[in-house]
Amino acid sequence: MLELSRDLLAWQRQGHRVAVATIVAVHGSAPRPAGTSMAVRDDGAVLGSLTGGCVEAQVHEACLAVLAGAPAHVLGRVDAAASAGAADLFARALPGDDLLGLGPLDGDLSMGLTCGGRVEVLVRLLDDSPDALHQVERAAEGLSARYGVVVDGPATGRDHASAPEGAPLFWETREAAPRLVLLGATAEAAALCALGAGAGWSVVVCDPRPVFCTKERFPEATHVVAAWPQRVLPTLALGPRDALCVMAHDERYDAESLGIALRAGTGFVGAMASRRTRDRRAATLLADGVDQALVASVRSPLGLDVGARTPGELAVSVLAEILAARAGRGAQPLSAA
Repeated sequence: MLELSRDLLAWQRQGHRVAVATIVAVHGSAPRPAGTSMAVRDDGAVLGSLTGGCVEAQVHEACLAVLAGAPAHVLGRVDAAASAGAADLFARALPGDDLLGLGPLDGDLSMGLTCGGRVEVLVRLLDDSPDALHQVERAAEGLSARYGVVVDGPATGRDHASAPEGAPLFWETREAAPRLVLLGATAEAAALCALGAGAGWSVVVCDPRPVFCTKERFPEATHVVAAWPQRVLPTLALGPRDALCVMAHDERYDAESLGIALRAGTGFVGAMASRRTRDRRAATLLADGVDQALVASVRSPLGLDVGARTPGELAVSVLAEILAARAGRGAQPLSAA
């Protein structure tokens, strides 16, 4: 649920009632882990995906039922004692990727997957969960969040704060989002801001030009700061989970800002530039006393060599390089592995 926080919060503020379906247990192989959520609002619109298509239609129907007044419940659970040897829930693939649920127990929906696994999915109203809403707000702001919900018994769907003693809880946690700091309010920065926010980063855009550095141009950003970067960066307490990208060439702040980020131990530091500009910046950083190894760590020119031309394509190549560096991967095609 927390991974959908921004959109969930927007739905709430628009006055929609929302049902949330969350994978609370995985048996065998499944496309996505426990904690993955899908949300359905009162007009039927869908946010997120649980399995990439295997059980979404069943979950959508269950969410609509909860919105219509059905109680919170868990789909796909098999009670071994009650089933007394009955066949497990499973699904069989049919032509056209339709799924037929076979052997549902106790009138429940089959949560079997074509990959052979099974998931248990809790379906409940978000409106009924004050603590859930509070944690959604925290996650949307890029802050750490933690939420527990009862997954069995008559209190199913209740927050941990109001759970009966001993009730089984499913806990969902989310670390404070890593920050992606973009210096320069360019078209490439706008595209990267949207991609980064979609990938779970808390994006900070900074540019001293107030006419360009606006929330309207960067709606997905957590913070948009129209100020000199070298004044803003020391206040951010950058660290190894963060990334900083210089998206514009401006000698009034780019080299100094890179030096601040490098000395702070920022996990990824990169700059869009020609090789000539890169070398000139490197010379400036060395002259300012920045350690040579730190200067050499700056990713510039920025992005993977994928033939990118447009701002959107360049943003994809930059985010791919950031993710590969963060994971310590060589950014090879999966088909070549």
